[in-house]
Amino acid sequence: MIISLYVENFVLIDSISLDFKQGFNVFTGETGAGKSLLVDAISLLCGAKASSSLIKTNHESAKVEGVLLIKSGSFSESYAQEMGIDCSDVVVCSREISKDGRNVCRINGKIVPLSLLKDLMAFEIDIHSQHDTTYLLNEKQHLHLVDQGIDGSIKDDVRKAYQHYKHAKEQLEAFQKSVLSEKDLDFARFQLAEIETFNPSIEDYEACEQDIKRMSAYEKLVSKTSQVIDLFDQDQGVLSMLYQSMKLLQSCHEDDVILQAGHSMNEVVALSEDIRTTLYHRLNSMSFDQDVFDDLNHRVLGYEKLKRKHGGSLESLLRIKEELSHQILMVDDHEFHAIKLAKEVEQAYKLFESKAYELSTLRKQRANQLELGINQQLSDLSLPHAEFKIFFSEEKPSSLGIDKVVFHIKTNPGSPMGPLSKIASGGELSRLMLGLKTVFTPLADIQVLIFDEIDVGISGPIAKQIGLKMRQLSQTIQVFSITHLAMVAAVGDRHFRVSKHVQNDVTHVDVLELSFKERIEELALIASGSLSERSIQAAKELLESVHE
Repeated sequence: MIISLYVENFVLIDSISLDFKQGFNVFTGETGAGKSLLVDAISLLCGAKASSSLIKTNHESAKVEGVLLIKSGSFSESYAQEMGIDCSDVVVCSREISKDGRNVCRINGKIVPLSLLKDLMAFEIDIHSQHDTTYLLNEKQHLHLVDQGIDGSIKDDVRKAYQHYKHAKEQLEAFQKSVLSEKDLDFARFQLAEIETFNPSIEDYEACEQDIKRMSAYEKLVSKTSQVIDLFDQDQGVLSMLYQSMKLLQSCHEDDVILQAGHSMNEVVALSEDIRTTLYHRLNSMSFDQDVFDDLNHRVLGYEKLKRKHGGSLESLLRIKEELSHQILMVDDHEFHAIKLAKEVEQAYKLFESKAYELSTLRKQRANQLELGINQQLSDLSLPHAEFKIFFSEEKPSSLGIDKVVFHIKTNPGSPMGPLSKIASGGELSRLMLGLKTVFTPLADIQVLIFDEIDVGISGPIAKQIGLKMRQLSQTIQVFSITHLAMVAAVGDRHFRVSKHVQNDVTHVDVLELSFKERIEELALIASGSLSERSIQAAKELLESVHE
């Protein structure tokens, strides 16, 4: 329930603050006075699209704030609690829009995403204008309307069963597409045989590379060691030159220093001989098998060839090997897998079909109840010969089940029953929508219902019936109505007048709650356009008659 509404710098509104109570609240005013601005302001609070054109001229921002009383046990309360919103007392919701594009939403003073505010208000408030009858004409919405009031668990069961069936069917189709043709199968077998003959593995590849590295190093060592031994053993080699140098120095007896150097050379010669001997024995102990080395290089080249053919890496080669094996196995075992998957599809569809028919039965039972309720409402709204009926046909399977639902109506005795979109006139649609709202609103647990000129094109006794029906609705929820009819306005529990005035070349909109006397005058003006003694008396009698 909306306890109060504050609107600031919104289109033509400077600042208004309105207090509301439970019951039927009506708003009237001259054409162009700005009655629908209040609906636009509440729509903005409910998450409607914002525009800088909504901000009053010469101002940078506009603000709408509503104080709500959330009903205990309602969908609104459940959602608020789920989102961590304290609704033990009143809930203050606001939205401020700026010309620079900023959009600030708050709940109880805390900034929240627009989506959260929009979802909360959707549980609490339903706005219906004269243009919203298109909702009724859209046959895609008819199933949704019938589903209101049906236990959600069975609908969830149908949705889950359909998803399971759909997944099983997709698996079967994917399997059938993946089965290779005879030509592709022959090529796959050729590729797999080539890979399996080579028998690649990560361990083998790494071992080959390590052995090649080791043997390549041995070859270099043998070559270098042999060269050094040759340098030692040549006629003018290292050992020969050292030995000759030692003999020459040892023959210099005239100089003790040189002679001592000659004796020291003896140690150098001995050390060199030891080095040569060590290298010789090491060379003889080293082995290098050229055939093994060639085989290793040939295998690595084989790896490189296969990698280039199958993805460029050893990982891709091994993956493709597994894929080829799987594809060939699937073909070889095709019949078994096809039967297995087809059986899964059949079982999944049987489960879906069972749940879908269970839901369909509930829908048809619900449709019968709705037909009775709506036909009673149509009778109350001066359509005694109208008959509303819900037609079912079987639709292709979907997550919603197997039902296609279309609303049909006949408005006159003897006329054929036909789809709502082709039979009902504008005035009939307005009354039908009101009848539907009367039936469906309690199911949706909406707490505030707003009608924006739903009574366009209606007059006389029918207008009174519409007004009384809205007041009947207001006994359980809060109802607002923007109206141009005195008959509807008179039925309201509270009456607000919307007016427009110009001050300093600037247009302003005001909203005032009317007293009993002011209501009589407003009703007289609406009904006759003047405040004559006769029109005032007629307005007084009208007001008193509907509030007896």
